[in-house]
Amino acid sequence: MKTKPKILDLITQEEIAAYIISHGLWRKMRGKKPSLSFMDEKNPAQALMMAEKMLNDQTLYYLKWARHTTDSNENRIAHIRNYCKTFNLPLSKIGTSEEELDLLLKKGYLAEAKNWLSSFRKKSDYYDLIKHDAFIIKFLKLAGATLEDIGSCDDEIDTLKKIGYALSAKRVLNTYKSLAGKGYADMQYEHNVKIIKEYLLKAGSTVFTIGTSEEELTALSKGELLEAV
Repeated sequence: MKTKPKILDLITQEEIAAYIISHGLWRKMRGKKPSLSFMDEKNPAQALMMAEKMLNDQTLYYLKWARHTTDSNENRIAHIRNYCKTFNLPLSKIGTSEEELDLLLKKGYLAEAKNWLSSFRKKSDYYDLIKHDAFIIKFLKLAGATLEDIGSCDDEIDTLKKIGYALSAKRVLNTYKSLAGKGYADMQYEHNVKIIKEYLLKAGSTVFTIGTSEEELTALSKGELLEAV
């Protein structure tokens, strides 16, 4: 470390602890003692030890969390590796190894794929439902796994995608029906009617599936509501 570290937008106690340690190492290389306080500890030497313990405890916590994860481990593993690299510690010092970290990464990716599949099946957050399959495939690829490994198959994903497109078409329809006829300008009604039809085509559905008609969509494309007969 050749230059003095700087405090830039430090927000969390963990970031401040990292700075305290970095500053202490910088001082040590110059033949000087620690000079900073930390939290309520005013003694610089004790403050440095407190900061080191905090980061070590945080790293062990991330490792424990990664071992019992229900989602992606990317950030946790990155923290663990960065901690050991920064302080030139072997992974064995905190009770792990590169082999385990690689396995934990894949475990996290697999868990993330399962989460997206579960959301897909529940049809939750259907605003982005048509994107769920891309996330599932992405995390399965990172995990080196297949759809079968998470209890699914191509046929199910294709079916869920069609449902997602139909639900998205319905959402766009309802959104613009609520705005039509109220004098809102620049709402791109014609463009969004095209999106509705595109989604329905990909869903293999008809306008009747989402409770509308060609006549209503024609009126909606002009920003108007079809008059009730």
